[in-house]
Amino acid sequence: MAFFYSIISAFHFSLLMLCSLTTGSTTLTNTLLHERFEKWVLKHEKNYSCHDERQHRLKVFTNNVNFIEKFNREKKYGYTLSINHFADLTREEFMAKHTGATPSPLVLCPSNELDKIPLPPYVDWRTRGAVTDIKDQGSCASCWAFAAVAALEGIVKIKTGDLISLSEQELVDCVTGSDGCDGGWSQKAFEFIISNGGIATEVKYPYKNVQGKCRAN
Repeated sequence: MAFFYSIISAFHFSLLMLCSLTTGSTTLTNTLLHERFEKWVLKHEKNYSCHDERQHRLKVFTNNVNFIEKFNREKKYGYTLSINHFADLTREEFMAKHTGATPSPLVLCPSNELDKIPLPPYVDWRTRGAVTDIKDQGSCASCWAFAAVAALEGIVKIKTGDLISLSEQELVDCVTGSDGCDGGWSQKAFEFIISNGGIATEVKYPYKNVQGKCRAN
């Protein structure tokens, strides 16, 4: 009988140790996430209005980090994710603050029959040097301008061999028929570039994250 109680006691002790280890592991994970969040806050100079807001952003940050780590572990796609300065935003917040493309009216153009030639499964223009470094549109809903510029930068590289960063700000300031930082149409951006005879470089007309007076030459 004593032997039986000894087995039961040992079993209970093992369960207690297991619970202790599990709790400790969870606490450690939360601690590491909190430390990572604090370093991220310092790196990106984040400021929150109050303690409750900071705790909310920590929760969002944690959810995003967990999603990223799960995504990378599964290895279902040919790329990985990592955190950036948007890591404390929910998907809904990001979409509301940082997207602003306005659907353009459908324009049907005459189509030309193209020669049927073999095509590769995909083309990654990054590996061919036709994509500039990642840019940040900030809180200005100027994605329409960034999309137009990105396409044009690639075309310039393909045609001339030179990769040149071009000015989104010129489009935000100068394109009529779009609403600057309140959204717009990439089609209007292309029309402006054609009528203007070109577009300035990023160096000569840098991005300001706000709509200003048009300074196109």
